[in-house]
Amino acid sequence: MKMKSAFGILVTTVLLSITALSHSDSPPENTIPIVGLKPALNGIDTEFFCFLSWNNFDGLSRQFYHADSILANVVLPGDTTGMLTIVNPWNLTSINNWYSHMFAMNTDSAYARPGWDGYVIDETHTCTSDTLISKKWPHEMGSMMEDVAEDLETLFNQNSHSVWFYYGYDEAPAWQWNHMMNDTANFHYDSYMPNLFTLEMDSAYRPELNLGSDSLWQPTFAKVDSLGVLSWMARHIHQADTTREMSYITSSLHTIEDWADFDNIPENPENAYPGTPAVQANSIRAIFSTKYQEYEVVPPFPDAVDNYHSFISMDAYPFRLVGTAYQIDSSYTPQLGTSLENWMVDHYDECMDSTFITAWNIRNAEDKDISVFFVPQSFGRAGGTGMWFYDDDLEKYILDYGSYSYRIPTPQEFRMTCNSGLIRGAKAILPYCLTSYMSGSGEEETTDAGLLDENNIPFDAPYEEWVYMNRPVDSISYISPDSFPPFMDGYDPLYDLPSRPLPAQGSQRNTENFLLWKFAAYGRLWNSVRRTFGVIAGVAPELALLNWWEDHEDDAEIEFDGIVPMMFRGPQIKVFSDENQDNCYLYYLNTYCRANGNPYEIVVDANDFPSGTGFSEYALDHSRRFLVEGDETGRDIYTFLDTLGAGEARLLQMFDGTLAADIRITDPDLSPILPAKGDTLTDYRSVQGETVDILARFYNMGTGSLNRVQVYLRDDTYGVMLDTAEVSFNGLSTDSCWKVDRDDVILEWDTRNTTTGVHRLRVYTEQIFGEPDPEDNTARLVYVIDPPDYATEELDDPWDMTEATTGIPDWKTNDISAIGGVWKSTGFTDSVSGMFEGVLDPAISGSIFRGDISLAIPEDSTIDTDEFCNLSFGAVCMNPNSNATTAAGSVLHLWWIDSAGDTLTANLSNESEIGAIRNGTDQWKRYGPLDLSTVSGLGWVAEEASEFWLSFRTGKPAAPEVPQPVDIRIGWVKLTE
Repeated sequence: MKMKSAFGILVTTVLLSITALSHSDSPPENTIPIVGLKPALNGIDTEFFCFLSWNNFDGLSRQFYHADSILANVVLPGDTTGMLTIVNPWNLTSINNWYSHMFAMNTDSAYARPGWDGYVIDETHTCTSDTLISKKWPHEMGSMMEDVAEDLETLFNQNSHSVWFYYGYDEAPAWQWNHMMNDTANFHYDSYMPNLFTLEMDSAYRPELNLGSDSLWQPTFAKVDSLGVLSWMARHIHQADTTREMSYITSSLHTIEDWADFDNIPENPENAYPGTPAVQANSIRAIFSTKYQEYEVVPPFPDAVDNYHSFISMDAYPFRLVGTAYQIDSSYTPQLGTSLENWMVDHYDECMDSTFITAWNIRNAEDKDISVFFVPQSFGRAGGTGMWFYDDDLEKYILDYGSYSYRIPTPQEFRMTCNSGLIRGAKAILPYCLTSYMSGSGEEETTDAGLLDENNIPFDAPYEEWVYMNRPVDSISYISPDSFPPFMDGYDPLYDLPSRPLPAQGSQRNTENFLLWKFAAYGRLWNSVRRTFGVIAGVAPELALLNWWEDHEDDAEIEFDGIVPMMFRGPQIKVFSDENQDNCYLYYLNTYCRANGNPYEIVVDANDFPSGTGFSEYALDHSRRFLVEGDETGRDIYTFLDTLGAGEARLLQMFDGTLAADIRITDPDLSPILPAKGDTLTDYRSVQGETVDILARFYNMGTGSLNRVQVYLRDDTYGVMLDTAEVSFNGLSTDSCWKVDRDDVILEWDTRNTTTGVHRLRVYTEQIFGEPDPEDNTARLVYVIDPPDYATEELDDPWDMTEATTGIPDWKTNDISAIGGVWKSTGFTDSVSGMFEGVLDPAISGSIFRGDISLAIPEDSTIDTDEFCNLSFGAVCMNPNSNATTAAGSVLHLWWIDSAGDTLTANLSNESEIGAIRNGTDQWKRYGPLDLSTVSGLGWVAEEASEFWLSFRTGKPAAPEVPQPVDIRIGWVKLTE
């Protein structure tokens, strides 16, 4: 017994040491990483990273928390799974907001931090005016930033943590514009927050304001301050940690003067200088031209040196609601793809062009290795008091959403916007945002729904997984989806909601049915991303290495092949090429999101390209991995017909008839299977001891053949080779277009002697001499081996509290064999599927509430306490006798009967892995795992267990207070090896 415990410690030590030896901090060049933004910090752990990887994410970003919290809660779990992380540790980089280069460098006020009226400096002084409260010499500022950079390097680099880069100020151009234009204090906010661009202003011709002047002043954003805090910070970070740099997300500097009766110009026009694509382009040029100027006490200063970023990110959120007032006034019926909606998407396309094209021009003109990442919209306004208006006549709240508020994109629109970034050359996709959040307060509070709910849980997860957490279920916080776009009937032709469940007065099960229906609609976007991101990952090995072909980027055409439908939005096409610019690639996008299977004609003229570029009536389709056949419709003019789904894109490579054999496999080409159960897994996990098959699909992207290429399955977490196989290919043939050249192999993994936990698996081929792109011969997946669970192993049924179907007991589940204590006989409910719900009766005499449950053990059987010793469970308590919802709801005791008939017991709430059971409907928590063999006095592993009881206990309030019933909710219990 002690030997087994020692082995557990050894395994843990080995796992930690392997985790510390993590892998690359940056993704391979031939990938287009997909990184989720803004997950809830308290919902991030190794399980969450695995969950993201199974949905084709490559990592996540977390901002605005202390560096040590990010390290412990985000970066280390990311290391374990091999996922990327992007961080902005707020406690270290907040220097960006507080100080700026404001005055002459030879003064002690060179860098200053303004205060403002009411700002508390310390316990004895509060500012009564907007005055400078802190000033620093340049050498002091430099020393501070050196310390920050060294702290970042110490935390995130010493152990090779897989942190890709650091974020600087989010949406800096828009924020600086706002402060420069709208702040009126003596020391303007523009002087210090965010101190990225200089304060250069320029006159702009603005006769439409009719202010008696044809020109006004507005910021140019033409230069980043080389002596500014953010320039210095970026320099120090990169000097301390040469593998990483600081980067920014830039938003669109734009103005929409009138959209659906929404006036985007504030009432005070003197401070309302609209952004334009030209100003947006200025800001991009400034960021990619950043200089660093070092300060010397004795002039002259050294010359400024390049300090520009390798990449920035750009967000675009075009999907908007159209307000109810506008709809009434204009008789407008919201529909997907109306001229109003398409206008907004076109407007944001222009904003994207001002960013991507500017960066592309700089890359070419200045020979800089720079790129732009794209942040597509994956959120929308979904409720909150700010979306409701109280009608005095009706005496009730009515929906009154604003015309410029965000709405949730449809799955087709989300796919389209991701591809809109890719067709402009985006090198990473960072959807905003992963997690739903609330903003504002009181009557202005709103809920923005992300891909997942507030707890990082899918909206359509089983009811018991979220109902006792903090997702609001009222009709205000999250609006019923049939009430507003994009869910309402008739809005999206490709998606209709099922009928709303009919209400049944007083039926708790009906409440569950209604909420499952309601949130399934919110979950549809999440359910689409796995395929969307999988398609991106599939084409990434080629597309990531391409860029627009300079001077030829528009030398291809695409047109709808037929009668153009109503509400049509035209397709887009761009010509890409590789680094040598000797191969022509066509990347085209269907932006029409109202229908699937849209037919298009694609035309390219070989005469528009340099001599020697390969063309024929055949093309290699990298999206579908086969050859397609077109027509030579004129001398050297080639025409291809294609059909595209809503928002779908395609990558074609033109060639002259032959392509060398080239193997390709990407992460989505791996599918774990449990052969004993015949299951192709959605979540890549199984119990220790089961054989796992990894189905690997290898493709040949060339016309040449390959024979008996060796394939390997390796566990990189523990450095173990698991299995080998062979693949062979005949080569793609122009005689059989639209047919892949694929060879599938099944690699076997026997997990009987495998350590439980996370395993980073890799499938790859041997090196192939002369292969054009050997970097795309490897695919990876994250797999979890769970320890055997007693109930699943011995009963073939986990203790998951699923309702009984026959012989239904009062407590609704056969996972419980008996009860004891003061349970109220009428208090057991089946209102939540997959939960035990019981009520402790205050009418029973005694000084405490106590409710016991006996977990089911087969008759004439016992639990091997030596083998099954780790206890975990999910539970919550609703105890109105407690003063605070966050206070302890109850304590938990465990008692069991050994094979000798003796009863042993212990208070598990004394154990740090368990603690008190939380109190409150939103305080659901996973407790454990707790090694019962370590619990003092419990005697676990001494004998076999014939009975296994959990006992929930809490005191009653003293007289004269009347005790109220206490609700206990249990979702599942596990007793594992």
